[in-house]
Amino acid sequence: MEPLEPRPQHEPPLPADSPITVRPSDGLAVASLVLGILACISFWIFPVCAIFAVVSVLLGRVAQRRMRQATPLRPAARSWATAGIVLSFSGVLLSSALLGSCYCLVQDAAKKGQLEFSKEIQDLEKDPEFKRQLEELRKDVKALDEQKNEAQKPDDNENE
Repeated sequence: MEPLEPRPQHEPPLPADSPITVRPSDGLAVASLVLGILACISFWIFPVCAIFAVVSVLLGRVAQRRMRQATPLRPAARSWATAGIVLSFSGVLLSSALLGSCYCLVQDAAKKGQLEFSKEIQDLEKDPEFKRQLEELRKDVKALDEQKNEAQKPDDNENE
């Protein structure tokens, strides 16, 4: 067995005339991917998720369009842009599902509250003490209406 040669700690720098360059579309693709991930993470805050998603989709589409126009295609960057777009839509879908389920829960709770309230009213109507108090209240309201009508009658005679 031959002894292993130690590997260099870092790669040697590339010459200045190296054909490897970073295109601006690569940065847009990475930005789309990062914003897509943020849209998925922030799905529970709908406005934030929507902003991340819209910007991510726009950057991803611009990056894809620029890569299509460039001669040497870099498949990794194209995949980053596509992944950013897909993650953005996933974040918005998750956020919409969360909003929909919260809406349904609130509606269900409101219906249950109304049912419980109507049951309490029905129970109160069966209570004889409540019926007595309700009848007294109706008599008081009727007496107040009569007083109000009597107070208005002299005013009507003075106007004639």
